[in-house]
Amino acid sequence: MKNKSQGVLLAWQNKFFLFLVSFFSSPFLSAQCETLSLLGFEKSQEKIFKISSEVLEFFNSGNSENLVSFFHPRLKITRGKLDSFYQLEKFRLGLPLKTFLYRGWKVSSKEEIAQDILCEKDGVTLLSHYGYSHQFNFWVDLFGEKEKRVLFFSVVPVDGDYVIGLFQVVKWSHMKKGYEEWVKEALEEKSKELAYLKLDIAKKLTLGDPFFKIEATKEIESLQKKIFLEKDYFKIYQKKLKTLELKSVKSIFNQNGIGLKFSYLPFDKSKKIVNLEKDCSAIKTSLGAMIQNLSGIRCELDSDGSFSSSEESFFLDF
Repeated sequence: MKNKSQGVLLAWQNKFFLFLVSFFSSPFLSAQCETLSLLGFEKSQEKIFKISSEVLEFFNSGNSENLVSFFHPRLKITRGKLDSFYQLEKFRLGLPLKTFLYRGWKVSSKEEIAQDILCEKDGVTLLSHYGYSHQFNFWVDLFGEKEKRVLFFSVVPVDGDYVIGLFQVVKWSHMKKGYEEWVKEALEEKSKELAYLKLDIAKKLTLGDPFFKIEATKEIESLQKKIFLEKDYFKIYQKKLKTLELKSVKSIFNQNGIGLKFSYLPFDKSKKIVNLEKDCSAIKTSLGAMIQNLSGIRCELDSDGSFSSSEESFFLDF
């Protein structure tokens, strides 16, 4: 009888543990995502509308005078910081700059935790802020002559008022191509290695982690796995570069296209000073036709201090 009672108790404990795991990991926990109707939004949420309007005006004019007062004090935003931020984005995007308020959401969740909340209608998962029962999130497309980027910002309630709680810009195109075009190129690519690399570039152009995620990221990852598992992709380069102790191979953006970054240690442990430029040239020679369509490679030491070089990394432009 004692063993039976212990078995019942153990089964109950297991169920309770699974409940806790589900409770704290579920993106639907007492949470709600409402896609905002931007028509008529001015009347229903006047302060929220005012803030979002000032954000758009900032990118259209470069004038930070009005916007700076709307940031949460903990962000310590000054006009100087905003002005520098604007100049950097203007350089990255290229003039003329155009803005488009793509989506807005109201997210309601428990204050005690930050959690992923699925906005099923738009295929977007948003991370709620800890300490707030609700927040407003906005996705703004930023268009320039050179590239497209996405501004993602949140507005949160503080002491009966609303302030900006998050303000981040992420890369959304490269060489004037969005992730959809990079995926299309990858699917038409004859080289499996280059197809995998282009899909990795596409995936990076969908990442707003940790604050927002889109469904396309998972779809791109699935396409990558059909070509190579990540470990098998790494092994291809590991076998080719036998004179190096390769640690990682990563896709990179550069001004003229896409490339690869190699992190490694030299096999010759007696050689304490490493010549990255020489190693990069050797890597290019060893890989030959495999990387002929890239615009360059970056080489860096993955070291605990046992080795040193004159530079942190070296980029070899093709």
